[in-house]
Amino acid sequence: PTRGTNWDDGGEWRRLTLHTWTFEERTIKGAWNFGFQGVTTCNQLIFQFNELIKDGKMDLQTAESFIAELVVLRGFYYWFLLDTFGNIPYVTDYTSSDASPGAVPRAIVYANLVEELENEVSKLSKSVDASTYGRMNYWAGKHLLAILYLNAKVYTGTTEKPGIPEWQKAADAANEII
Repeated sequence: PTRGTNWDDGGEWRRLTLHTWTFEERTIKGAWNFGFQGVTTCNQLIFQFNELIKDGKMDLQTAESFIAELVVLRGFYYWFLLDTFGNIPYVTDYTSSDASPGAVPRAIVYANLVEELENEVSKLSKSVDASTYGRMNYWAGKHLLAILYLNAKVYTGTTEKPGIPEWQKAADAANEII
């Protein structure tokens, strides 16, 4: 609620609450840009690490640990976009020349994210100290997987009864974190 003429922000929060926003809304554009700027940055860095490996300027083991972390970080951004917008463009190749990729169904993005994260999370550090502060580590990756599993029914559009296998996976990931 607003009080008199204060705090109204031109009706932005009212439009968001009433679900009458458009794609030009500052908050909606900000969320979209946040997600895809993160995805693009991760894709660019993954590409650059692969180039360093190819040119022999970085050893494979070191680069792969950074790449795994970037794939999981990109997974965070894609989860945010998937959860916020549903069907979204899904691009993991920095050299893609498509300036305006089409939206991919939510279920496909979900399946790709889960597959990537299940492959990459185990490569991350389990350390919980200054070396991993503010970075994607094993536990952050497991948390991201737990969130994806927990909401699989929504992301895949299935109408199965409660107890779908992903809920057990969500519980297992959460229990491992705990």
